[in-house]
Amino acid sequence: AQNGGAWLAAALLSVLGAYCLVLGMIGLIATARGRGSRITTVGAVMVAIGAIAWVGHSVVLYASYAWYAGAGLAPAQVNALAQSTDSYPLVAILIVLFVAGLMLGSIVLLVGLRRARRVPIWSLVAVVVFVVCGTTDGLAVGVLGLTTSLATFVPAALSLAERRDGARSHRNAVQATA
Repeated sequence: AQNGGAWLAAALLSVLGAYCLVLGMIGLIATARGRGSRITTVGAVMVAIGAIAWVGHSVVLYASYAWYAGAGLAPAQVNALAQSTDSYPLVAILIVLFVAGLMLGSIVLLVGLRRARRVPIWSLVAVVVFVVCGTTDGLAVGVLGLTTSLATFVPAALSLAERRDGARSHRNAVQATA
């Protein structure tokens, strides 16, 4: 209740981040060609599904705590409601899709991008560390997870720019010879 604005900001950033991730996955699917393209596409679809589930989970998580705080519930009541929420079938499905999509999908995606030589080998290592951090609690692990997520997804995003520039360069070369 004391940090309602911060929780709302976190919820909005979480939803915005998920939408951005889906757009990035669409870009990776659209540019997947040749070696590693099938694996990249499967991984990108898994990550996109995980990101969509992330939106649903974020809304349930952040909104429910705001509702609990607004109702003036005691901490024990909030914990009981939170546990009940996590065991509700729809929320459980969202959690499974979120974890499987983002965690397993990220590894599959990076394997495909690495096979296509679109990302450096250390990005593949970073995604494994990212997944391990995502299943562990603690501030230090959270910071490491954030760092490795950047080491994972920034090279993937940069590969989109390289593909676009490469396509543009190829098109200009064809026009120049014509």
